[in-house]
Amino acid sequence: MAGDAFFSLRNGLNAMMGELKTNPTALETVTISIITFSSQAKQIIPLTDLLKLQIPDLVLGSGTAMGSALKLWTQCMQREVMKTSATQKGDYKPICFILTDGEPTDSWEDMADYVRNNIVGKQANVIGVACGPNADTNKLCRITETVIVLKQA
Repeated sequence: MAGDAFFSLRNGLNAMMGELKTNPTALETVTISIITFSSQAKQIIPLTDLLKLQIPDLVLGSGTAMGSALKLWTQCMQREVMKTSATQKGDYKPICFILTDGEPTDSWEDMADYVRNNIVGKQANVIGVACGPNADTNKLCRITETVIVLKQA
């Protein structure tokens, strides 16, 4: 992600964090994880309570490893999201925002289909966010039917 799309993402993330931190319910219930994906996918923040979260400086990178990011995200959800059982109340259904400014540069189709058929609506609510004029909303629509376009800052 680069240029205006990167700055729009950063501004949007800061605005979202500001809003969440003024909401008493969010302060008690929201946890956030961040996975970046340029040439490779990397979880830079594991699932963390909102009050303890410190957003690191995001680094620009080339490429869009969407398939790797989707795979990593499903693994992180399995590992970090607590499921409800007979003895404990689990976490709320996660909301996942997938933000991209271009087209995937790795093999992503199989993971997109897996996420759409097995995760979206069942295990998580997924929102695709197109950042900038080069983001391909059709690719995001393969993952989820909920796709929005982020306005330029």
